[in-house]
Amino acid sequence: MGHWTVGGPRSPCAITSIVLVVVNLVDEHPAWSLPKELFAKLTEDFREVDFHWNRRREDYFRQVNRAEVIWSWSISPDIFALAQELKWFHAQAVGMRHTLFPQLVKSRVIVTNASGVSATAIAEHGLAMVLALTRQLPAMLEYQRKHHFAQREMWDLWEECGELSSRTFGLVGFGNVGQEMARLLRAFGARVLAYRRRRRGSRLAERVFRGDEIDAMLAQCDFIVSSLPGTEETHHFFDDARFRAMKRGAYFVNLGRGWTVGEAALLRALGWNERTGKWESGWLAGAALDVFAEEPLPASSPLWDAPRIIISPHVAALSPNFWPRSVELFACNLRHYLAGEKLENRVSLRAGY
Repeated sequence: MGHWTVGGPRSPCAITSIVLVVVNLVDEHPAWSLPKELFAKLTEDFREVDFHWNRRREDYFRQVNRAEVIWSWSISPDIFALAQELKWFHAQAVGMRHTLFPQLVKSRVIVTNASGVSATAIAEHGLAMVLALTRQLPAMLEYQRKHHFAQREMWDLWEECGELSSRTFGLVGFGNVGQEMARLLRAFGARVLAYRRRRRGSRLAERVFRGDEIDAMLAQCDFIVSSLPGTEETHHFFDDARFRAMKRGAYFVNLGRGWTVGEAALLRALGWNERTGKWESGWLAGAALDVFAEEPLPASSPLWDAPRIIISPHVAALSPNFWPRSVELFACNLRHYLAGEKLENRVSLRAGY
């Protein structure tokens, strides 16, 4: 039959036998595996849908040849080749770089993702790291490990123990995470600037920059917070030139994708001398990183020992609200799909997000 897409509103008789395959394996960590009770609620709410939950690796391919809808973390070319009835693929992931292979991009299959589901958790995680750097918590925790009441040492950092209300933040990437971060920062009285691909203003930012205006924004900011998606256009977006364009003594925070940062350039900006293998005074004051070019971050990486750095092991999205929000989004889109309506969170196959 071949891959095709929704052509318009469905008649009542047309929605009585759609096959929907959920591929979410139970041998994944419970944090990332769909809870049974939420799946049961879905099947109860959508009795007109023929659900199949492929929970074990040995039945990963079961029913995909009949699936009109697939909901999974990603879809591979071999699964896609089998799914000749597929009209809609919903990715539980937000990052789409590894999912948008040529066969899918050229097809008429609708692709949606879980963008926005983790925005609150990621933004709050970013805010926690920003506050920790602003109030010099990494130094305090180091003294705590040594059982040392470092009051005088902290007094010596009095000029560096700042307040968010006197800081300027540059948010690079202004989607769900960036906008939620802006809302939180504004509550602290911070000045917020933003950078995005499209020229569109926002009440959450004092000014929105785009294109080659990026350097003018970077030069003004005490903190640069990135939530850029991983696309071909954003590969090593932060290189030596971009880090040098930042205000001396600024902090860099990455909540987006490790793909967007040239890690060697970041190391140099933080003061790493590759020739001597030692840390020197850097252009940047420090960093907070939740994502990395290689994960797990190798034990040999100099980043582990960088001064004034917070290493977060790609956990910003962790939240007990993750699955309830994910199911709510999917259920909303499933209602739209059954009614022949436009789906939310549709991925631009050209832009990659």
